[in-house]
Amino acid sequence: MSLPNSRYKYSTYIIAFLDVLGFREMIQENQDEKINQYFKISKTVTARLREIYIKKDIQFISFSDSIVAFMKMDSSKRSQGNQIKTKEFLIALSLLQAELALYNVWLRGGVSVGEMTFNEESRTIFGPGFIRAYDLETKHAKFPRIILDQNIISYLNFDSAHSLIQKINQPTGSWNHRVLFHWRQNLSKFGSFQKDYPLFVDYLSQYFSHENYTKLEVIAHNLNEASQKNPIAYEKFRWVADYLAVSNKMAKAFGPTIEEISNDDLSNKLERF
Repeated sequence: MSLPNSRYKYSTYIIAFLDVLGFREMIQENQDEKINQYFKISKTVTARLREIYIKKDIQFISFSDSIVAFMKMDSSKRSQGNQIKTKEFLIALSLLQAELALYNVWLRGGVSVGEMTFNEESRTIFGPGFIRAYDLETKHAKFPRIILDQNIISYLNFDSAHSLIQKINQPTGSWNHRVLFHWRQNLSKFGSFQKDYPLFVDYLSQYFSHENYTKLEVIAHNLNEASQKNPIAYEKFRWVADYLAVSNKMAKAFGPTIEEISNDDLSNKLERF
């Protein structure tokens, strides 16, 4: 579909609109060090992602407190390549979000699939797909998480969120972590965690490994520090603490190696939060 009387043409993209929580407060409080840290980290991570061949087609645009990530999809909806592209796109977002969390910088966002146009020369971006991703972030992504538009389920030829999660979470290549959070687990025995949205990026799952587990304790410390500095946002950080606590208990129950490296200290920190 082409835009009338315009040299721009629509193509189908997967698009993420990401927002940095508390960025306005950083500016108002002249937190130059943290602002510079955010830009440095996001630039480093996005550049590193572009060096990975399978993620080389992902574009990133940063402005103020927002990041827009997008990648053109195959023209055929039934293309298996679109499932692969979606998974790699979500892994890229997970890596970015998890890395920033280590520095107490928290992202929330929305991901959609739809028509959009992008002009590289002018860095112009617009279209209904972009608007859907933006609306998801501003209206529904209340907590520090990246949620997915329901239209992705049918676009990738799945019949439910459950079947999409199962497919996307299958281990591939060097990635053996969950990509999307799986609500089908019996969460009641792991603590309270409200099922309020069907699809979101499970960005902390990658830290449940022997070499990365200490990063979870850093994040627990960051959550406590952030909530003390900004008590108005306590609910948002409490959600991350609950998500992390449930994930930690699930890992102990289902992960064969996590018992060796997990300890009560992390659980105690999260329960006291």
